[in-house]
Amino acid sequence: MISVSRCVGGFTLPTTFQQTNHHHKDVNFVDWITSAPDEINEWKKLTEIEGTFPPDLPSGILIRNGAGLWEIGKHTQYSHIFDGLAKLSGYRWDGQHVSFQTKFVQTNFYKKVKEKSRLVPTISTGRLLRDKKRLEGTWWQIAQAIYHSVTFDNTCVNVWQYDSQGPITTITDAPPRSQIHPDTLDTLSSSATASPLQKGPRLQYEFLETAHPAYSWTDPSVTYNVAVTLTTAGPHLVLVHEQKGVRTAVASVPSPDGVPYVHSFGLTDRHAIVVVQTLRINVQDVRKMVTDGFLRSMKETDTTRILVWDLETQQIVVDQTIEEKIFFYHTVSATTEKDSVRIRLCAYRTPDIITSENHFMRLEQCQNSREARNRISRGGTFCDVICTMATQQVQVRWIPTSGQGFELPTTRYSRQPGNPRYVYAYGTYFGCSDEYDAWGLIKYEPDQSNEKKRIAAYFREESVYPSEPVFVPLGNKSEDDGILLSQIYDGKRRETALLMLDARTMKVLCKVWTGQRSAMDFHGWWYPEKDLRFRV
Repeated sequence: MISVSRCVGGFTLPTTFQQTNHHHKDVNFVDWITSAPDEINEWKKLTEIEGTFPPDLPSGILIRNGAGLWEIGKHTQYSHIFDGLAKLSGYRWDGQHVSFQTKFVQTNFYKKVKEKSRLVPTISTGRLLRDKKRLEGTWWQIAQAIYHSVTFDNTCVNVWQYDSQGPITTITDAPPRSQIHPDTLDTLSSSATASPLQKGPRLQYEFLETAHPAYSWTDPSVTYNVAVTLTTAGPHLVLVHEQKGVRTAVASVPSPDGVPYVHSFGLTDRHAIVVVQTLRINVQDVRKMVTDGFLRSMKETDTTRILVWDLETQQIVVDQTIEEKIFFYHTVSATTEKDSVRIRLCAYRTPDIITSENHFMRLEQCQNSREARNRISRGGTFCDVICTMATQQVQVRWIPTSGQGFELPTTRYSRQPGNPRYVYAYGTYFGCSDEYDAWGLIKYEPDQSNEKKRIAAYFREESVYPSEPVFVPLGNKSEDDGILLSQIYDGKRRETALLMLDARTMKVLCKVWTGQRSAMDFHGWWYPEKDLRFRV
């Protein structure tokens, strides 16, 4: 252990933070970002367990969503990790045992490319490679890409339950959805495209919808989301209200400077907050989107736009632009206090994580070179955007955390009302390592006045690569009264396991080994058995 260590940007590590700069040699990271084509189609009881199960963990299921296949045939492969074919992992706890299943979502796109034994051109996140070379962008490739993008339904990012009596839905940053049976993980519908928006412009094409919906704080049967539509008057940002299968455009505003990219937003009991970062999808240059993917073909604007909707009046109460540029994928939390609203982001000062040559996670580079991975961003920083309604002023506040970046933040209140004190996330370059492959899970307390105390606790093991942590409440004595669940890949054992951590101390409670390898996934959720009332 060390008392103080110099870190990125001149920050210092807290006294309890172990330095990992040159002492760990994490191995077999590439396994984790390599296709995992094998499936387990029936529940498999897991018998190899290290540690002890929490005695008060209720019966339920953890469902993880991510990509599992990036190559089809010998000649075609995706270059961005977000483009892989959707694959689910499920961990079912019955009060005594954990059972495991993993299978691909049977979308129309999945069936199409499997039948053709090759990937087809689309407007994808990154490049499609043929024989390890990018597409030339011929008129025929462009025509195919447009056609396949309109019918595209690879829902590999997140899971959501829109109806407490309904199935689990897999979603992505676009309207298509796939419905999944929670008992079997079977695909019930190959492409359950979201129902058309009620209200709004009559002639509109719903282009994007964030992969991070939010439940209403006052009515959990209501889901809100933010969509981007293309209309005859140009692109619009739309606040969407969804209940019992009916999707309504609460309000919309034009985006005169182009098609924005929005991956998440903030919701409080009274307001929806959208930070429109300065990136625009370059729909005018379809050829570049086909050859490079839409992320790397995006263009930058000059200002960040802040939108705040009043949920009761359905009116915009803040619409301001600021010169400070903020780039992000994920929202941490949002709050309304008297006459102000605050959205807290996992943010970046530059767009490198999204659009640069060394963005996250460029497979044709990162699968072949540790040095390429070491050029990826060190992770995000807490960033508060505070809007005062009366004065229309916007304030931006960055909250440093001893140089330890993070991603995929989660809290006890990620899917229920509440203002979190603690934030859980994964971190790379852990403990100020020079190596991207040094991963860990971190418990942050960002509102601590002392920067050195903002990292409250952590989990770190050599060659262990954790996915997004999911908080499971086990009591109400304190906000951190619960456990964290994370699907991990152990590079030494070359095997995937379910990790359970004490959310207060970040100490390991148990690991449950699956006997197989799963690839890096993105998002998921824990569903208590009592809440799974769907029956076919």
